[in-house]
Amino acid sequence: MSTVNAKTESFFERHSWKALLVMSIIMLIFGAGDIIQGVSADPAIAKSMTGIEWDTLQRSNPAIAYFIDVQVRLGGTQLTILAVLSIVICLVGYRRGSRWAWYALWTWPLLMVMIFLVFATANRQPEFPPPHQ
Repeated sequence: MSTVNAKTESFFERHSWKALLVMSIIMLIFGAGDIIQGVSADPAIAKSMTGIEWDTLQRSNPAIAYFIDVQVRLGGTQLTILAVLSIVICLVGYRRGSRWAWYALWTWPLLMVMIFLVFATANRQPEFPPPHQ
């Protein structure tokens, strides 16, 4: 009888890819929402940066409003692509135990910290809090 040196994985090690997969799917939904809705998905972002209601900004300066809307849609596109990539990493590399996949998924916390820093250091209107992320 031969014995196999099988590594015993903890519950966390066996199932953490599922939590990362769920997070990736949620990010995919948020990204798709930004692509489809643009600034309308969260008009508070434009208001906190400009101090002007989104509808008012669209009427008073349609070119700037269009630019902001395109930037939100581009951000949604980037988030969607990152989510799709991380879904593939979760379903293929991470699930198989590939070490590179674990390191690759550390891009999510890095992205969240960078987004927080950008919003925290952005010039906002003093009477408006930072937008929700």
